[in-house]
Amino acid sequence: MIAANVHGDWPALLPGFAAHVVEAAERAKSLRVDEQMLQMSIIPTRLDDADYRDALLERARVWREGRDQSTIYVFSYGDLVSQYLISTLRNAADASLRSIGEARAFPKCNARGEGHCLYVGHSYKIETRLRDHLGFGAASTSSLHLKHWDGHPLDDITFTAHRLSTPDKLLAQFLEEYLWDELKPLLGKRGGN
Repeated sequence: MIAANVHGDWPALLPGFAAHVVEAAERAKSLRVDEQMLQMSIIPTRLDDADYRDALLERARVWREGRDQSTIYVFSYGDLVSQYLISTLRNAADASLRSIGEARAFPKCNARGEGHCLYVGHSYKIETRLRDHLGFGAASTSSLHLKHWDGHPLDDITFTAHRLSTPDKLLAQFLEEYLWDELKPLLGKRGGN
């Protein structure tokens, strides 16, 4: 039915889509969040220290070890931070790297005014995604790339991660989008992987 509607009658797809959402809502009732969360304070000015960086990544790896579950994570500040300051720092890092031919894919800036939440995301291999956000992953992966910022508004950023009790990518994405709507991150897009 879907293949037949690729170029045609999209309204005819809506009842099937509605049924799909209802099924997801039923599955969501059984969704659980692992009580053992990972929470770390990240000091961006120490990211050039390989021992410090490796300790953060190892802590995330050990926490995930043996559990290939969806993980929802949040980068946040203890105090309110202005969107203008975050945008300025992000844009300066982007421009600086582009000027030397080392462009990286930074997340988009959101029009928020101010907030505590910097970024909301979802991953299956949290230590790999954390490496990206710290600035040591692939340049083409949209990430915070914190190591490359020219400054930071506060001394530390709190990284919090929760494992979900489901391999259901749709539910994980719905939860990520719900958290994005509720927490209103200063950077990143709504929607997931």
